[in-house]
Amino acid sequence: MRHTKGKWEVEIAKDGNPKRISTKDTVICDINYASGLYPFDREQTKINARLISKAPEMYEALKTIRDAFWSEGEKPKEQVKDLKSIAIRILNEIES
Repeated sequence: MRHTKGKWEVEIAKDGNPKRISTKDTVICDINYASGLYPFDREQTKINARLISKAPEMYEALKTIRDAFWSEGEKPKEQVKDLKSIAIRILNEIES
């Protein structure tokens, strides 16, 4: 699977609305608001943008879960603890 590498960030416009999701050097997507065409909820849009920006980290977390729980042998307690901390961190960043 290929996706744009690097940390995805939400860029905020001068009016306080999310305007773009990008890495340091690559635009992932622009967030456009067509005036009057759709109901606009600023908070929901911000949360959606944060959720999209966490896609690469969620993908890596899912691979870690797969590898931890679908490999041979017992699962070390520390590995499960690490998965919990990864999930908590990503959820906090999305919900903040």
